[in-house]
Amino acid sequence: MKIIAPFQMLGMGDRPYWQIMYDQAQDSSTINWQSSGGNPAYQYQWPSEVGFKIVGTPVSDHSALSITVVVSNLS
Repeated sequence: MKIIAPFQMLGMGDRPYWQIMYDQAQDSSTINWQSSGGNPAYQYQWPSEVGFKIVGTPVSDHSALSITVVVSNLS
C-alpha cells in the first residue's frame, strides 16, 4: 500500500489517495500499483487469493489520510 498526497496550495487541490498492490514483484521496479477505488475514503479488501484476509479502512478528509490495515487468517 502507498499513499499519494498531491500538492495543495492554500487548501486547494486534490485530497490524498492510496494505491494497493498484491503481486509478488516486491523487489522489482515493475510493481503493479492499482487504485484502491474511486473514493479514497472507501474500505478496500484484498482478494482472498493472497492467502489472508486483508482489509484497509481509511479515514480521509481534504488534506489528510490515515489507513488501518488488518491482516487475519482466512479461516
